[in-house]
Order: sequence, then structure tokens, then C-alpha cells
Amino acid sequence: MKITAPNSNKKSKSKPKRSAEKCVKTTKAPQKTIPKPLLTTPEPSKTTPELRLNNRQQLFVHEYMVDMNAKRAAIAVGYSAHSAHAIGKENLHKPAIKAAIDAEIEKRKADCGGRAERVIAELELLGFSDMGDFVEVDEGGAVRAFPLGTLAEGKSRIIRKVKEKRTIKSTAEGDQILESTYEFELYDKVKPLETLARHHGLLHDKQELDVKQPITFVTKDFYMDKETGTVKEKTHVT
Repeated sequence: MKITAPNSNKKSKSKPKRSAEKCVKTTKAPQKTIPKPLLTTPEPSKTTPELRLNNRQQLFVHEYMVDMNAKRAAIAVGYSAHSAHAIGKENLHKPAIKAAIDAEIEKRKADCGGRAERVIAELELLGFSDMGDFVEVDEGGAVRAFPLGTLAEGKSRIIRKVKEKRTIKSTAEGDQILESTYEFELYDKVKPLETLARHHGLLHDKQELDVKQPITFVTKDFYMDKETGTVKEKTHVT
């Protein structure tokens, strides 16, 4: 009887062979440094500095525009009466204050120009008004006024008075008759037309000059000098 003992010599599993690694030597090429562009900061533009006013200067401009009196304006903003004249004159020459005053003057000119145009337009509206734009008279003599809503813009300002008087009368037969009196009046045209004529140089007022100057009378008397026998004169001024 054979007894076989287990074989203790086990075959070891062979490890897979690694592929031979190639060692490649890499050399880095030297990097070229690109010079950075020089950053130059732009020079600040040479502009006129902003003209600003402090609170006191703003009040001075406001007060000066009331009556164009620099001394009074300086006193109004707190300067003494002793130094107000010099300070007011000095303020008028300061660029910031002068610019603010000039701007206010130009603004007033623009405002006045607009108001002047409106005044002229209103005078033309009154001066060239026509009753036919407001009422009509039919063949029977009845007067009918146009509704205000149908009038052109601004035409209603020409109307001075609209009045209707109604009276109910009874006849001998017992009938009642309605009588109505209608009054429609526009503003006067003569005065607006005169004002427009003067504005456009079509009408000139007569100017009377009252010159009060002393009048001097000079008289001369001639006489014979008895001593010299010559004629002499004597002047009198009155």
C-alpha cells in the first residue's frame, strides 16, 4: 500500500514581466521673455476747473439779482456796512460769482423774451378781433351766438360780456310772448392796436421838451461925454 504524501513544492505563479520602460531625456528649451509694454498713464486733460459757489456766495448772487446793488447784497449776506462796498465790488470780479450772475441774466432774458412774445400775441388777438367769429344774424334779424366749444383756441379771451334778457309779455287776447334781448360785447380794439403800432414803430408819440433856461436881455445906451466930446455906451443886462 502506497501512501503518497502531498507535494509541498508548489509552483509559484510567475509575475508578468513589465515592459522595459524607455527613459527619454527631455530638455526644456529656454523661454524667451517678451518685454511688457510700458504703461504710460495719460496726463490729465487741462480743463477749466468747475466753478462752484459756497452758500454765502450763492446768497450773494441771489440778493444781487434783486436790484443789481452789490453793496446791499453784501450787507444782506452778513458783511458789515463798512466793508460791504469793497467786498461787493470784489465779488463781482470773482470768476465763479461773475459766471453765476451772467447765467442768471441770460435766463431772465430768455424768460422775458417768452413773456414778451405772449404779450404781443395777446395784443394781436384783441386788436384783430372780429365779431363775425362769435355771432351770426339770420335773415329775420335773430342773433345766434356760436358755442364756446366751437371757437378757435384763445378766442374766448376776447369776449368781454355775454348777456341775455328775457321778458314775458301778455297780449290783450291772453297770449304770452317771450321777448329776449341778447348782448354780446368784445374788448376794445383801439388801445391794443395803438400799443402794437408803437411797438412796431408805426406810431410815435409827440414829445414836448420843457426847457427852463434863464433868458438874458442885453440893452445898450449911447450918450455924449461932455468932457471929452465923444460918444460912449453903457450896457445893461437884465
